[in-house]
Amino acid sequence: PPRSTLFPYTTLFRSVASAAAVALGHIGGNDAAQALLTALAKSPQSVRSALAEGCILCAERWLEEGQTTQAARLYEAVRQADVPQQRRLEATRGAILARQEQGLPLLLETLRSPNKQLFNIGLSTARELPGRPVTEALAAELNRLPAERQGPLLLAIAGRTDAAVLPTLLATARSGAKPLRLVAMDVLVR
Repeated sequence: PPRSTLFPYTTLFRSVASAAAVALGHIGGNDAAQALLTALAKSPQSVRSALAEGCILCAERWLEEGQTTQAARLYEAVRQADVPQQRRLEATRGAILARQEQGLPLLLETLRSPNKQLFNIGLSTARELPGRPVTEALAAELNRLPAERQGPLLLAIAGRTDAAVLPTLLATARSGAKPLRLVAMDVLVR
């Protein structure tokens, strides 16, 4: 048949394949994850975003269940795949959280990235990754970042809940650069 008559079928194929990928992600489990990974490597670009979303949904379930190794593997597969940037950003966040404290180097990498979207994912993930060592590493990173990124990072640190937050804010209020001191004081007042 002429190419013009195939258009509805290719659109239908993409829609069905995308819906199936997301549904598999919601189902989760080893079989679903393996099917999604296999398809991610072989499928046309038009459905890869949905396949990546399915992988991320599967990985999120594993993360909630405490199966961090399996979750990290799926997140990393999406990060390495040829998928839209939004899916890589989602997978980067998940990879950091799945690795827990071992995700700290990747978190710092996102904060150092010249890519603003990756930096923003790093900021939001900095609030989520638990542990005093994480707060201490973020505080050490504070002075290494360009001035325009220090304030947002300090606010992310202030949004954390461990015991290292207050000393970081106090030290910054005493001896940080003037704009950073003002941010620290504002946070301390609140």
